Amino acid sequence: MEIGICAGIDQASYAAKAGYDYIELPLCTLAALSEKEFSVARKTIERAGIPCRAFNLLLPGEMKILGQKADRKQLKEYAENALKRAADIGGTVVVFGSGGARRIPDGMSRDEAWRQMEEVCRMFGAIAGEYGLKIVLEPLNHGETDLLNTVAEGAEMVREVGDKSVRLLADYYHMQIEMESVDVLIDAAPCLEHCHIACGADRRFPSGKDEELCRKFLGALREVGYRGYLSVEGVTSRFEKDAVESLNVLKRLKESEELV
Repeated sequence: MEIGICAGIDQASYAAKAGYDYIELPLCTLAALSEKEFSVARKTIERAGIPCRAFNLLLPGEMKILGQKADRKQLKEYAENALKRAADIGGTVVVFGSGGARRIPDGMSRDEAWRQMEEVCRMFGAIAGEYGLKIVLEPLNHGETDLLNTVAEGAEMVREVGDKSVRLLADYYHMQIEMESVDVLIDAAPCLEHCHIACGADRRFPSGKDEELCRKFLGALREVGYRGYLSVEGVTSRFEKDAVESLNVLKRLKESEELV
């Protein structure tokens, strides 16, 4: 299991210095760049000396996927450009969180929203497959969106979509907020492709005081034979310091023979 960190391009050199295996960048930011700006960004990543294996923030918040404000042509064109850029930088997984984009519009039933979400997932999955990428659905807590809030629901969606390019992400922060047991990973394991981790309601970077909390999540991942990526995705005002401490904690747990 490789350990990475969610960060911006300007933090890539710090992530490399800390010893992370990869960096996870916001895709909507890269998608909005001009060709010249994208070329500069790509060279910046290359100079930092850390691979970009994953991307988060697939869609900008103003781009809707549900209801009358959803423009399928616009979504398709956006996805083709964004996912091509993800592949060009060497990415393998793209996180489909984007809670604002998938919020259910007033007057729409949850069943109809679910059906439209399925359709969008299939469209994105088809495009991702052309570039050798995987779209990973990220369940988000109720405070961020009202569709796909648990790992169990995410696994259900992945199964219904039925596309090998559409997989599942388990974010330990959202699992904690939703009070979802790590035991859910047993059933979700066949769908699982990517993971995020942060601790507590303040979404802090994992530290020494969070070791027992992290042990539960990493232990469950080991138990189900998970071999994908694990990205630190937290909130901090001390990126360089906390990035190093988080990596040390997670590496120590990953290598522990007493994890399970």
